[in-house]
Amino acid sequence: MAIFYVQANAPNTNNGDSWGTATSLQTALASANAGDEIWLAQGTYSPGNNPADTFTVNQAVQLYGGFDGTEATRNQRDWQANQTIIDGNGDNNTVVTAQSTANEALIDGVIIQGGDAVDDGGGVYNQGGGKLRLQNTIIRDNQAADDGGGIRNNGELVIINSSVINNTSIGTTTTSGGGGLLNASGASVTIINSTFSGNTARNGGGVRNDGILDLTNSTLSGNIASESGGGLSNTVNVVAPGIVIGRATATIANSTITNNESQNVSAQPNNTGGGVANFGVVTVTNSIIAANVDNDDIVDINFFIGAGSTTTAGNNLIGNGDSTPGLTNGSNGDQVGSAVTPLDPQLDTLQANGGFTQTHAPLVGSPVIDAGTAGTVPADAFDLDDDGNVAEAISVDQRGVPFARSVGTTVDIGAVEGSVAPVGITITPTTGLVTTEAGATATFTAVLTSQPSDVVSLTFTSNDPTEGTVIPNITFSTANWDQPQTVTITGVDDTDDDGDVAYIINTDVTSTDTRYSALVPTAVAVTNQDNDTSSGGPGSSSSLTSQDERLLVGGTGDVSVEISISQNASEQVREIIVFATDTSGAVNGLTASDAGYLEAVLDAAQVVFSTLEAGDIADFEPQKTLTVAAGSILKFAIIDDGSLDSLRRGTGGTINITGLDGQTDVVELQALSDGSIQAGFRQGQSGTFDQIVINTIAVEETLPIGAGLQGLSNDSELIDLRSQTGTLTATIDIYREAALDNVVGLFVVENEQGQVRDALGILLSPGDEGYGAAALAQRVNLELTGTNGEATRYTSEILGGQLLSTFLVVDGTVADLLDSDVSNDPAIYFTHIAGNSDGADHVRLLGNNAFGFEDLPGGGDMDFDDLVMQVQFA
Repeated sequence: MAIFYVQANAPNTNNGDSWGTATSLQTALASANAGDEIWLAQGTYSPGNNPADTFTVNQAVQLYGGFDGTEATRNQRDWQANQTIIDGNGDNNTVVTAQSTANEALIDGVIIQGGDAVDDGGGVYNQGGGKLRLQNTIIRDNQAADDGGGIRNNGELVIINSSVINNTSIGTTTTSGGGGLLNASGASVTIINSTFSGNTARNGGGVRNDGILDLTNSTLSGNIASESGGGLSNTVNVVAPGIVIGRATATIANSTITNNESQNVSAQPNNTGGGVANFGVVTVTNSIIAANVDNDDIVDINFFIGAGSTTTAGNNLIGNGDSTPGLTNGSNGDQVGSAVTPLDPQLDTLQANGGFTQTHAPLVGSPVIDAGTAGTVPADAFDLDDDGNVAEAISVDQRGVPFARSVGTTVDIGAVEGSVAPVGITITPTTGLVTTEAGATATFTAVLTSQPSDVVSLTFTSNDPTEGTVIPNITFSTANWDQPQTVTITGVDDTDDDGDVAYIINTDVTSTDTRYSALVPTAVAVTNQDNDTSSGGPGSSSSLTSQDERLLVGGTGDVSVEISISQNASEQVREIIVFATDTSGAVNGLTASDAGYLEAVLDAAQVVFSTLEAGDIADFEPQKTLTVAAGSILKFAIIDDGSLDSLRRGTGGTINITGLDGQTDVVELQALSDGSIQAGFRQGQSGTFDQIVINTIAVEETLPIGAGLQGLSNDSELIDLRSQTGTLTATIDIYREAALDNVVGLFVVENEQGQVRDALGILLSPGDEGYGAAALAQRVNLELTGTNGEATRYTSEILGGQLLSTFLVVDGTVADLLDSDVSNDPAIYFTHIAGNSDGADHVRLLGNNAFGFEDLPGGGDMDFDDLVMQVQFA
């Protein structure tokens, strides 16, 4: 395969081997062989000065427009931004003539305009049984003296993701027509994901079909026929006056034909059909033919050999079906109106709704929403979703990726999926609930936000059944989905003076409706009030003692352990973790010499914090509070060149644990006079135990507001305010050690997995397409950057009842990401590694509500001090 590089106004004598030696389009077409590619740089190309001049495609070449003239690979082009126009200037007969009969030629990413044919095919004429595909094209403002103002097809034509607009067939004979397209007798055309609008002709303002037509996922709108068939005229083959030898056939699937007009200026009885005039054979499924001018939607017309025949494959909306006996209201899922009571499909105007072509979006509440049938959606023969599967049903609507063909319970009728009520489960309230050990109960309600396709069961569990229990489940059906149901939580008594204890009610969803089964509803935060008293409050009798390298936690109930850094001489970031063992030092019955011990440790451990490089940020003194059960035996480990998250994912890091793989004396514990225990770590297997020193002490204070999840699971650099009500005052200190003007901020997530909802209410996980934009749409109104080498303090009011995650914008602003100019988009990184384009960790936990950020791609130098954020809540 050869590539010919083409520039507007390039010399014909250049060979076109590179952009530097780009040639003319005429030379490239004359030189190319079947299978070769022609790359057109942006600009305007004219066939020549002679009215008969045309660009002739007589080989199975692939002609691509939309280059800026610097690309090395085809996928670098931007055919929407770099407009490539092939222009007849109103002087040329046919702008492009196709004559490739052996194999299919391709024209992709161009605009063809200004043709003025003295006979047929103003913009494109596919002659002599030629095979041609038009993809990502616009055919506009062309005219023909007879047929096919935009396109005439005498062969095999495929039109994909294209617009055919404002073309005119001037012909005035009874057989003239096809403002946008004339598909001749014996020819075939497949139209997919395309729009024909604003075209005019005597017959078939949008399309006149004399052969075989497949119209799928497409729109015919605003076309005008002065006689019959404003949107489509599906004809018969007339070989002589009064002699008809066959009927045209049209298959219309998942398409929209609306706002077209048949003017019938001659006032003939057969000249009607503003949407469709059918003289031949039409099969229609999942399609809208409605709201055409004067509700003249579809007519089976009697012409010499009998009336045209329209049959249904099911699930259409026909505004006025009085003249189509094959379509009956209520049969085969069809909705069919009449001239007296026409059906309104409730469509928005023709406009940009996403994707390349303009479309009519169904309005909320439209009768076409979820009224189609998935069983008749055609196969994805042209792989519109680019997944390599051409046997599956088409999975996108007219707008293409990422617009799914079904966003509700099933496909919509028409070319475009409409908006449906966001699928969700509303739980009220989710915070502030109180039970008591005396048995007092609390309640919340649950209800679905839109009708499910099947039963939805909610199963509730308490994360601490020793404090509170909950009724196990409730069920919603397709009938009661919008009726709130009450769930009761009951406090559990004990004999311990353990204070007021917070616990969580989680919800699992079970349903064959995958929209619901994929949901993770918001957890409900509850507090169980204590009714026991003894010789002091929580932590009053708590204590820490050491035994070898293990920390023994004394006391009753839950004990708060505060950990702080007293000395740091490390030249690298290291992460300290802690895990519980039994009295023998085993974890889940496994000792350090047993296979599976490391996996057991990684599964049981939680992060204390990462330590920054020695002397990195002055006056930064983070602390970490752990809540552990009295009687626990804790053991510390330290990780180099990675983190607990990365070890769990298998992406890097070295863990130092005494006894593992022959390691000895990783940490040394020492009791101090104030009741605290000092833990000293060394680097590797040599040196003294003073490279990093931490202090641990039992305290009466509970976890600071927001810190409850931190360190407990992967990607747990989250601020959990779900148990808080009202507005909280946040004091935020930013420490910056980076020359780049980074911005750090917070955004609301649905759950600990970092999921967010987009504007349609669809739940997106980190890494899903659209996650970044949806996350920024949920951001708290804070953009924190600080000053390099300094500490900066901010204050803000933040609502309780939310779960917050973090993001980092590198050397740019949020506004840069949200504007329409993608060329200035900075990198953005999230707490959840799956949301990061480089797959690297860019956030580390440094203490209670304290996070360190790394701004370089791939983890860079992994110092996590480019921005450091510490938050305290009043």
